[in-house]
Amino acid sequence: MKITKRQLRRIIKEEKAKLISEQPGPYGQTILDDLTIQVEEIIDNAVGQADMDGMPLTKREILDHVVRMLQEQR
Repeated sequence: MKITKRQLRRIIKEEKAKLISEQPGPYGQTILDDLTIQVEEIIDNAVGQADMDGMPLTKREILDHVVRMLQEQR
């Protein structure tokens, strides 16, 4: 399955919203741990998928994109 940067962004937003809506554990750590695991899984699954140019995405490209996206949301 191919995943675009736009799809990755949407998936991350959906997962973030779902986690925020759940009851947080002590100090929110459980939710943060779950979020970390889910984001890592999404990124690992996206590695090697073709981007809009048909080139496979590297983990570094995906991480850079996620960081930029999160910085824009501040």
